[in-house]
Amino acid sequence: MSGIKDSYVKLKQPDQDRLMQSCERIDDVDASIAERLSEAAQRFREFIERHLPQLSSTEASQAAIMPSHSGSTPSSLTDAEQAQSQATQQLSQQFQQQLSRLLDAPNEQQAPLLREHCEQLNEALKQQQQRFQQHTRALYQSQLERRQDEKSLASQWLARLRELLEPLSEHEALDLMPAGVLTPFDETLQQCDQYYQRGYYQAALAASHECYLQAQQLRLEFEATRLTQAAWLNLAQYRLAAAKATAEVQKQAQFRFSVGGAETIITADIDYWTDGHLSHLQQQLNTLEQQLNVPNRLNTAQLQHLVIQIEQQRAQLMALSADAQTALIASQLRHNIGQTIEHSLANAGWEVVDATYEQQDFRRAMHIKLRNFQGDEMVTIIQPAQAVTPLDSRLNIAFFELTADERTRQARLQQMVQALQQQGLEVSTPRCRAGTEQQSSGERELLDFEQLRPAPQHR
Repeated sequence: MSGIKDSYVKLKQPDQDRLMQSCERIDDVDASIAERLSEAAQRFREFIERHLPQLSSTEASQAAIMPSHSGSTPSSLTDAEQAQSQATQQLSQQFQQQLSRLLDAPNEQQAPLLREHCEQLNEALKQQQQRFQQHTRALYQSQLERRQDEKSLASQWLARLRELLEPLSEHEALDLMPAGVLTPFDETLQQCDQYYQRGYYQAALAASHECYLQAQQLRLEFEATRLTQAAWLNLAQYRLAAAKATAEVQKQAQFRFSVGGAETIITADIDYWTDGHLSHLQQQLNTLEQQLNVPNRLNTAQLQHLVIQIEQQRAQLMALSADAQTALIASQLRHNIGQTIEHSLANAGWEVVDATYEQQDFRRAMHIKLRNFQGDEMVTIIQPAQAVTPLDSRLNIAFFELTADERTRQARLQQMVQALQQQGLEVSTPRCRAGTEQQSSGERELLDFEQLRPAPQHR
């Protein structure tokens, strides 16, 4: 036997379950979050209703929409463009309707739903662009077969190409498109102008027609990208608002403990009981918010990744109250173990002369100093055993006797173990700490409880 013993104390699993069920959070977390989210939800819906970028054709937005020539060759390029404009507007409206219902879905389903809607939109636009190219190529072939004036046709296609590239050039200048993406188009346009000026009208016509189709493809891809990026950006902003609202709600929690018909309500500081985890998550949210404040630098994939990160943070924030609840119960359990030890030795002449949580922090180890009438002292330290489970405790017992008596030590240990077992606790066999056999504890600094208390604050 030695003067220092180590043991582990744990609740049996049924008792752990019963103890956890005896404590419940009583403030309405979901309602509090929803109340804080109302403004963010309104901003998201305003974005859908008013500010969602519309897919537009090269025609002015006020241009009349002509009936679609489905299955037939349009009579002019204007007809083909107007038919395309009508189709793209319909797809945009369908996308808006899908987004308007997005917030009705559970949190974890919003991002997958948006991804599905974006994929459907891109596929529909791809099919539409294929139809547009088929119609436009048929129109071009029809113009050739009617032997229309090549100079006039080349002039028309060149004019359309310039009109199409002009807004795209403005987008590129505003860094809304990758730098240099229009360089091949500008070079082709310049070459077409040279063909035209030299009288090579057929070459100018063929090159301008093909470049026009490629530019239309680029325009549609750009508009689709801008549309989906805006949707992901606003979802990211909404999910960030939801995470921040969760963080606000999680600052404090009210827990009701029901034991033996009696109820106790405790208001707990979540950040304190989770060792600052709430503050850490808030700092991470601030970092994500800074990234969202420069949206033009984020592509769709980066925005999707941000939404995933934000949702992960929100899930961790939601789990904090359970973590705090467990830490609160574990602290109370350490206190109860201390009281059980105190009562078990009272009849043998031992009394508590000092007791405190380390640094007076309820999350940390509880220290109890006992003394008997002979002057023998004992220090019991009940500390969290996080490496095992959150509710388990590690029990250290240090003996400081005037005269070491192994039989007496055994009796004290047996009294403590039996008392803890009667409370439904499982106690491992106390083991001697290596190097302390057959002697009293040499760690006399354990008797100094003042070092455990925080230094007084000087004002």
